[in-house]
Amino acid sequence: MLMATVGLMVAAGLWLPDAQVPGGPIAGIAPSTAPSIDTAGNVERKPSQPTGWAAWLEDIMPGERPVRLRTDLVSDLAEWAGNGGKVIRGVGFNPGKIRLWKPTLKSKDYEWTFQAAIEKKGMGWAFRASDAEHYYASRILLTKPGALSGASIIRYGLDGDKTFRRAELPLPIPLHRDRRYDITVQVRGDQFRTWIDGRLVDEWRDQQYKAGGVGLFAGEDEIATVTRTDFNEIKGILSRWMAACLFMPPGAMMP
Repeated sequence: MLMATVGLMVAAGLWLPDAQVPGGPIAGIAPSTAPSIDTAGNVERKPSQPTGWAAWLEDIMPGERPVRLRTDLVSDLAEWAGNGGKVIRGVGFNPGKIRLWKPTLKSKDYEWTFQAAIEKKGMGWAFRASDAEHYYASRILLTKPGALSGASIIRYGLDGDKTFRRAELPLPIPLHRDRRYDITVQVRGDQFRTWIDGRLVDEWRDQQYKAGGVGLFAGEDEIATVTRTDFNEIKGILSRWMAACLFMPPGAMMP
């Protein structure tokens, strides 16, 4: 039994390693332009939620299962900590002061997608947030709707009342006011990537915050509507098996 367990762990490490997402050019120090992408504007984004045999294996594996969440944000905010923003029933959520999605706060690596439309100026989102004063954040500012480079993305870390690693980059795609966009944030290790409608618009690295959840916010003069959001935690098979083995009673792995 012990050898079989070790064999499974080795195989899982080879086939399903807890590795970083293959990176392109990383904006460790803010570049003057957005990350380079192919001529079609596409960068491969592997789905974080497994399918087929991988989904079956994940379902039967010991250890804590990944967090999978979905909400449409058109009724209430019972799962969201904070008192900022408001829900317009049947329409969506208008962010205000930061609200954090409580079930995500202990997560480490994940992929988060939300659908949003900017009505005035911009909006922001947080990730790796442990509370309302410690997190990484990105914001979109819309200055010339519909124009190329008419919008920018700002990203930074917040540590109490201080920001760090702040950078502002022009978006490589035009954005329109009142149009819904799917925004995807991928957090894995020390690498953070952002897609808008499937196109990579930002990527960078930092190591200060190792875990934490997600949230939404907007400035006092900003108006946006978020209509749905999906959260998929990324947990490798190897790490789940090893975590489960730590809690096995002595002799449980022996015949």
